[in-house]
Amino acid sequence: MNDLDECALLFQRFYPVPFPSKCNLLGYSKFNKKQIIASVAVEEVVPFHSHIVGIVTHPDYRKQGIATEIVDCLKKQYSILTANVLFSESENMGFWQNCGFQMKEVNMEEKYYIFRWEMKTEEHKSEGLGQTRSDDE
Repeated sequence: MNDLDECALLFQRFYPVPFPSKCNLLGYSKFNKKQIIASVAVEEVVPFHSHIVGIVTHPDYRKQGIATEIVDCLKKQYSILTANVLFSESENMGFWQNCGFQMKEVNMEEKYYIFRWEMKTEEHKSEGLGQTRSDDE
């Protein structure tokens, strides 16, 4: 069983909405003594921009910073991350805000908020990205 399969199993047990189709998804999981305790499913929109389809932590391991740790790892891999929060799960908005995401849009038709995180320009430069060359060089 791979990470995405493990991720789907955890979502089926503890996530309030069905796990999305596995096509084009990447799954990342955190284990504790061979037991999966947290998972995230991400869909790469374009290179360096991914959408977090869902993140779930086993109830016994919540409020320990595990989901935040997973999001922080994703921030090291992608320049832009987005996530949707259903109106019915609005209590989770604080999690995304604490992870540095900002609410950018509201989809009234499908009833969710769209959160977005972007790597700051200074972070791009510190990693050697986003550097430009002047015509004087």
